[in-house]
Amino acid sequence: MGTAEEIAVLLKRASPAFRLIYTGLSQCGARPGELCRAQIRDVDWQKGRITLAEHKTARKTGKPRVIPIGRNFGQTLQKAIDHRQTGPVFRSPKGEAWTAGNLSSTHRRLRDAAGLPRDLVLYLARHRFGTEALRAGVPLNNVPPKDPSGTWVFSLGGGCYAFGLGAPGAG
Repeated sequence: MGTAEEIAVLLKRASPAFRLIYTGLSQCGARPGELCRAQIRDVDWQKGRITLAEHKTARKTGKPRVIPIGRNFGQTLQKAIDHRQTGPVFRSPKGEAWTAGNLSSTHRRLRDAAGLPRDLVLYLARHRFGTEALRAGVPLNNVPPKDPSGTWVFSLGGGCYAFGLGAPGAG
């Protein structure tokens, strides 16, 4: 998942735009492509959510992806959007929408430049969210017993997360 120290080293060299979207990923559990795709029109402040019609599992589920906006993530969104009324929620240093590809390559470049482990990948920000939620005692929809590999799998807000950290009741 990456330690707090590793993430701090990674973000130290990052642009403000990268730090902002990475922080958002860590706060909401969205897939990188989902936050890259999110537009200001998708943000519903009254309902406290971002709703994406197009997303990774849309064809399979037939449902929009709903990303809840908690307090910390809401502050990150406000900073990202600022006073803009249209366009992508998160913009790259060039002022354009991030793509999952350029976000991932930026992460990889920062990681490699910092000499961090190659298994510290962008997608782990999503897992960090799930792990921190579990540590904070967020009620989970489903926490099955630990599987033989030592991995816990749980569902939180419709997303499924797997990790090998000690969870409540872990032996």
